Amino acid sequence: MFSIFKEPAKGLLFVLLFVLMCSFLQSGPSRAVQPISFLSPDSAASYNKASSLFPGYLEGYLEKSKLLMALGRYKEALAISDSALLMGENAESYYIQAKINEALGETERASWAYSKAIQSDSTLFIALMDYTSMLLRLGNVEEAILIINDAVKAHPRNADLIFRHSEIYSAAGKLQNSINDMSLMIDWEPENSLYILYRGKFRYQAKEYDLAIEDLQKCISSKPAAAWYYIGSSRMELAQEDSARSAFHRCLVSALPDSPDSVYIRQSREKLYVLNKRSEAPLVLPQAVDSVNAGVSVIFR
Repeated sequence: MFSIFKEPAKGLLFVLLFVLMCSFLQSGPSRAVQPISFLSPDSAASYNKASSLFPGYLEGYLEKSKLLMALGRYKEALAISDSALLMGENAESYYIQAKINEALGETERASWAYSKAIQSDSTLFIALMDYTSMLLRLGNVEEAILIINDAVKAHPRNADLIFRHSEIYSAAGKLQNSINDMSLMIDWEPENSLYILYRGKFRYQAKEYDLAIEDLQKCISSKPAAAWYYIGSSRMELAQEDSARSAFHRCLVSALPDSPDSVYIRQSREKLYVLNKRSEAPLVLPQAVDSVNAGVSVIFR
C-alpha cells in the first residue's frame, strides 16, 4: 500500500480516478432522462451520435427513432420505436409511432397511435394538433370535431386548443362557432391581433362584411397583407370596387414575396384581374338595345 505523501504522483492519480468513478456513478443513470437537445437531425452523423448515447434506455430509443424519421428512414425508425414500446407504453412512444405511420401513408395505424398517445397523456397537445390536422387532410371533419371538443372540455382555458377548435369548425362550415371562439379569446387578450384577424376572416367567410372590415382594420399595422386582402375581398362583395382595388394594391405593396404572405399576393392579383375585366366590359345603353332589336326585327320581316 503506497502513501500519497511518499508517492505524490500515484496519490494524485488515485484521487483523479476516485473522482471520475464517483462522477460516473452519480450521473450515469440520470443521463438517460436528459433531452438530447444538442443533436441535429440534419445528417446521418446525428444518428451515429445518438446510437452511442444511453444504450438500453427508453429515451435513447425515442431519440434515435426521431432522428431516423427526420432523415426519411421511416421503416428503421418504426422498428426502433417498436422496441421503445416494448420497454413501456408512454405517450411519446405512441406519438412517434403515429408520425412514422402517417409519413408511410398508414393512416389507420397512425390514427390508432395518435389515439393511444392522447389517451396516455391528454396534455400532449402536439399529438392532438397533428392528429386533427391529419383528419382534416383526409376529410374526416366530424371525427376531428369530436376529438377537439373532448380536448376543449378537458382544458377550457387552453388558447391553442380553442384556436384549433375554431379552425376545425370553420372547415366544417360552422362559422358562427369559429367567430365565437375568436371572440372568447379576444376577451382574454383584447390586443391580440392574430385573434382579431381570424375573427375578421371568419366574419368575411360568414358574409358579415361590415363587421369583418371593422375587425380587419385593427390589424393593418401588424398583419398588413392578410388584413388588406380580406378588406379588399369584403369591399368587393359589397360592390365597392374602387375601395376593393385600393385594398388589393395595398396588399401587394405590403406583402413579402418569400413568406406566407405570398398566398395573398396571388389571390389579390386574381381578384384585381376580375375587377379589371369587369371595368373593361362594354356598357350597353337601353337605346342601343332598342336599336339592335329594331334592326333584328327588320331583318326577319
